Amino acid sequence: MHLDIHEMMSPFDLVIFIMNFVLVLPVTIAIASLFIYQVSTCLRNLTSIETYLSKRHKRAAKRKGEANYRWPYDLGWKRNLRQMMGKTWLEVFTPGFSYDSDGYQYKMRPGHGKKSVPEVVVDKGAPQKVSKRS
Repeated sequence: MHLDIHEMMSPFDLVIFIMNFVLVLPVTIAIASLFIYQVSTCLRNLTSIETYLSKRHKRAAKRKGEANYRWPYDLGWKRNLRQMMGKTWLEVFTPGFSYDSDGYQYKMRPGHGKKSVPEVVVDKGAPQKVSKRS
């Protein structure tokens, strides 16, 4: 039994198949890469802006001779996911609903306390506190 591509698909079907492959593949790659990025930020307890800030802090710490810098809000991947997604299935399926935080203060690694005002790194690498608006 010999299978011929022309017997299985008409030229129109072949064009549609190729166009579908050409359009769907880049979208799939883009969505997969965004998913990987989001999972990695969740595991490190970072937002996209904090990813940028943590890199700046890490470089500043390296210049000061601190080799083992870690983002203060990184509690370890299990606690990060628990803090972000919730402890129960009810919290997982109701985003923004959490018993752990009031939305202004977040747990930090031991030795860092609990801060409500974010730190911003200026060009020279020195952290400065941002004032809250009244």
